[in-house]
Amino acid sequence: STAEYMGEPASSSMELDSEVSRALSLLREQSSDIFGDASQFEKFVRDSVNGLLQSQTPSFDFLQRVDQYIVKTGHSALITAIVELAKHNADFLAAKNVLTDLDFPDGMAQAFANVFMAEKQQLRMHLSRVGCRLPQLRDVDWRFDYTVKTQHAEKQNSPLYNIMLHLEQPNGGARSVEFGCSMEQLQDLVSIVRDAVKQLDGRAPG
Repeated sequence: STAEYMGEPASSSMELDSEVSRALSLLREQSSDIFGDASQFEKFVRDSVNGLLQSQTPSFDFLQRVDQYIVKTGHSALITAIVELAKHNADFLAAKNVLTDLDFPDGMAQAFANVFMAEKQQLRMHLSRVGCRLPQLRDVDWRFDYTVKTQHAEKQNSPLYNIMLHLEQPNGGARSVEFGCSMEQLQDLVSIVRDAVKQLDGRAPG
């Protein structure tokens, strides 16, 4: 209900789930290569917020030349942080501290907080309408590709996994999210999912 999202703004630092922090830290490590400066990062945050409000996945066309695995996992973690901030009616400092605590450059942390504060009321209204329901995973398809030779290289051993997640939207619609990743990135993703399962098992009533 709407009342669930009312209350005084939270001004203290907010603790994120370990997997979310891990994904954001990976995004921060690559931030100079992916975004270059705070203005590109601000566009990334703004597109993420707009996608959340419209229940759509942003295309991030301006980031097509960078590692899409990091972009997509970073986007998911960013959305999770934004939802938690909106639920707690966080203020500017609390929003900024989410990224400052993960050692993001000050300009990026401030850009994130600015976008959040500009859209906070819309986000809270959106969450009250959808009951804070996120898309549900219904199925997963995958394909393994192995490039041996290309026109630019005589030999190129580059295994790549193509993953497609089939999701059900809160409004009952369906959509798919597709991304490619290396064997190492897939192993990292599997490890994160296993950690999440262990945490859920630990919280289950005995």
